[in-house]
Amino acid sequence: MPVISFANTKGGAGKTTALLLLATELIRRGNRVCVVDTDPQRWISRWFEGANTSQDQISLATYVTAATLQRTVEDARSKFDYVLVDLPGSQSPLLATAIGLSQHILIPIQGSSMDAQGGAQVLEILAYLNNRAN
Repeated sequence: MPVISFANTKGGAGKTTALLLLATELIRRGNRVCVVDTDPQRWISRWFEGANTSQDQISLATYVTAATLQRTVEDARSKFDYVLVDLPGSQSPLLATAIGLSQHILIPIQGSSMDAQGGAQVLEILAYLNNRAN
């Protein structure tokens, strides 16, 4: 099943909001979704605490780190239609690991040059990892 990571090295670029929008639409269409929260600020986990969601259609994996991400994603792929990964706004091994596990990377960018620079850094990381793989 598809793994989709939401990445931008700048915080506040809209990663969590974009993930929530996609998750709710996928659920509305009848899909089962696992959300993986790797952000130490846990904003998506806080949203889940107040949300009225069906445990059959959506699940949250929280406190996921670079050391546990691969196992968490592999386990979720066998149980859900989609795995959505919310990443922190930073360059880290966690970002590279998530990219390697994902079929799709969404890079939210709002209307600021700093968001665009953070998005460009993600593209540079993607190019670097692609060159290393080839």
